[in-house]
Amino acid sequence: MAKVKNKKMLIIGIILATIAVAGIVGVILVNTSQAIGTKLSVMLMPETLEYDDNGETITFYIEENKKYDKTKDEPIEAYNVYYFGKDENGKKKKIVLDGGIYYNAEEQAKQKSIYKEKYEENKGKGNFKQDGAFVTLGFLIKAQEKANSLKVIVSVIVAVYVLVCLAFLIRVWYNSWKKRNYPEDEDNEEEITDSDNSED
Repeated sequence: MAKVKNKKMLIIGIILATIAVAGIVGVILVNTSQAIGTKLSVMLMPETLEYDDNGETITFYIEENKKYDKTKDEPIEAYNVYYFGKDENGKKKKIVLDGGIYYNAEEQAKQKSIYKEKYEENKGKGNFKQDGAFVTLGFLIKAQEKANSLKVIVSVIVAVYVLVCLAFLIRVWYNSWKKRNYPEDEDNEEEITDSDNSED
C-alpha cells in the first residue's frame, strides 16, 4: 500500500514539474523570440477590421511580415496590413499598406505634394502630423484587449496550480514526517497488504 502511494506521489510530482518547466520555457521563448511573439500577437488579432472611407467600406487584413528584419526594421513593420482593391485593368489586387497607414485619394495627393515638403521641413522635430488611418494600431489595440482577458484566465490557472503544488508539498512533508515518527504504521500497512494478497 505504501509503495503504491509513493509511486502515485512520484507521478504527480513529475507531472507538476513538467508543467512548471513547460511554462517557464514558454515564457522565455515568447519574451526572447520576435517571430514567436509576432505569431502570437497575430493570433490574438481579429481576422479583419472595417474602415468607412466616405461611405465605402474597406476591409483590412493583417499577416506576419516574412521579410521583417529586427536589426533593420521598426517593430511595427513585423506586420503586413493589406486590403483588396483593383488594378488598372479592374482586376482584384492585394494592396499592402505602407507603414500600416491607409490613405484615401485626397490624402494620397497631399502626401505626394505639400505634405511631403512639410515632412522634410519638420523631420526630427516631432511636430509633423500625417493624415491617414493607422490601421495596424487598430489591430494591435484589439489584440491587447483579448490579451487582457486571457491574462485574467491565466492568472486563475496559475493560482490553482500554485495551490495544487502547495497541497502536494504538504502531503510529501506529511508522509515524510509520518514515516520518521510512526514507522510502525508503514509496517502495518505492508503487513495488511501482504495478508490480503495471500488470502487471494
